[in-house]
Amino acid sequence: MSVMILSVFQIILVAMLVILVLLQPPGSSSLSGFSSSQQGLNSMIPVKSSAKQLSKITAIVAGLFIMNTLLLSGLCSKDVYKKSIAEKIASEKKQKNKSISVPFED
Repeated sequence: MSVMILSVFQIILVAMLVILVLLQPPGSSSLSGFSSSQQGLNSMIPVKSSAKQLSKITAIVAGLFIMNTLLLSGLCSKDVYKKSIAEKIASEKKQKNKSISVPFED
């Protein structure tokens, strides 16, 4: 049940993250201030405060996406490895050793 809820939440987060990334202005790179060629361009065009809020929201959604991905992978890995390898081998040997009887054998 919790895997299903987290999977739906993951799809919602993916859609939100794609929309938020597409809404980002082209010059909103966090590393743009380190480049000398873009420094002049950034000083000529003022950066709006809404771009800063949008980048903060994008960072929060990206963080939620990463945490949800880790939770999903942890829950799914518990389901896959419920039995140890020794238990699997022992159960396979028991199944091979059982005699198969057919009720209407001629």
